[in-house]
Amino acid sequence: MGDLAAGYLRGFRSYPDNEKGRWGFAFVPKRSKQVGMFAGFLSASSSRRGGPVLEPPECAVYVFVRPATSALHRKLVGGKQNLLRATYQRIVKYTARKPRWEFFERSEVVLARHVPLAAFPPDEQEKYARNFFIETLSLLVRSGLPAALQR
Repeated sequence: MGDLAAGYLRGFRSYPDNEKGRWGFAFVPKRSKQVGMFAGFLSASSSRRGGPVLEPPECAVYVFVRPATSALHRKLVGGKQNLLRATYQRIVKYTARKPRWEFFERSEVVLARHVPLAAFPPDEQEKYARNFFIETLSLLVRSGLPAALQR
């Protein structure tokens, strides 16, 4: 996963991000750890009679700005023409199939695209997951967001 995403996010530092139900890689510009992108899997658990049950993981790519109360977050997310809102408006037009992008104005996770691994045919999950990551990362690169974050 890290190598695949690194090919799209050249010039970003990457590190494993395997905490709080995520496993994958975070990619941040060389000058900041407050803003970046995550590519990997999210897991969720639910509780049923008899104890917790792990739900199938989701493939996810998202853009984060930490913390959500920071001046940087207000600069990149707030207002009508700021970078992440403009990026969202641009990439939504070019995402031909589901899953759609989501925009969260008041969260550390600002832009997200995700799909449950269980949505793919069981015998071809690896292929479909890889295609999801390639398509999603390509959309981000074409939007110009990675280049803008490095500036």
